[in-house]
Amino acid sequence: MHEHDSNFTICSLVPGATEILCSLGLEGNIIGISDLCYYPESIQDKPIVSNSRVITEGFTSAQVELEMKRILESGQVPYDVDVEWFKSQRPDLIITQDNCNICEIDIDFIQSRLNQFGYKPEVLVIDPKSISQIYTSIREIAFSTNKVIAGEALICGLRLRIKELLDVFHDYPPTRVISIEGVDPLVLGGNWIPEMYRLLGCDYGIMTKGSSAMRIKIEEIVDFDPEYIFVDLCSSSLERQVKEVKWLFELPDFLDITAIKMNNFYILEHEYYSNPGPRIIDGIELVANILKPGSCETSGLKGLKLVNNPPKEHGMRDYVGLV
Repeated sequence: MHEHDSNFTICSLVPGATEILCSLGLEGNIIGISDLCYYPESIQDKPIVSNSRVITEGFTSAQVELEMKRILESGQVPYDVDVEWFKSQRPDLIITQDNCNICEIDIDFIQSRLNQFGYKPEVLVIDPKSISQIYTSIREIAFSTNKVIAGEALICGLRLRIKELLDVFHDYPPTRVISIEGVDPLVLGGNWIPEMYRLLGCDYGIMTKGSSAMRIKIEEIVDFDPEYIFVDLCSSSLERQVKEVKWLFELPDFLDITAIKMNNFYILEHEYYSNPGPRIIDGIELVANILKPGSCETSGLKGLKLVNNPPKEHGMRDYVGLV
């Protein structure tokens, strides 16, 4: 545990950790972030000290997949870190993750670079795979930054919001849903994402509890026949997602799925689902308000509902904003 003062410096390489730090009142102590840290907007002027080597905007999912495969098969890693920045700035605490070695810098990569930094910082690794483990990450970050009381207060507030949803959805009929976080290839969200939906009484039956994100075939989705389809493509803006889901509508039998017939196709801001931090609860509330309108306040949250079914242009005019 560090004594919290204005001189204590932090480098966060994980978007979820950055959100947690800011929620704990430590935004001023952050001196470096990754290129995937977008929230809150006030941190976007912080130095970016790690970058993905695979650009998603402007490229299709298939093109991104091919480039990622090329990098990995050549024995390289899909991100870079600014070693010179670490040498000169020497942050006291570096926060990284051990959940995905493709999307974000992981602990193995950081450990392989520590001897180049020229000093020995404290390195905190977060690895949540469930909502309760997200609370654990908050506690670990709060302990390492001497913000234990603020951390418990944050967790208490998040738990209260979930309890309020559980009260509203205690008699909600089981509803078949899926959350798609990748297309071409087709990937369903795992870890904490199925739990987010099951808290609302939904049937996320394709995946078992605790499963990681999983590549599946369209036939499996057709057989499950979801009543709602939610799309939150990892590291993709809403505009990019709208373009990418064209691939889904070209798959055999996709238009025959109940969710499509019932006009229950939604595209959601991916950060509420892919970043394991406080805004995960925002993501649950956004889905709750779709399933049961008026169940909670979702002002300012980003999402789209398909209104031209099937899409006519595969553009933003095929959709309407949720809020």
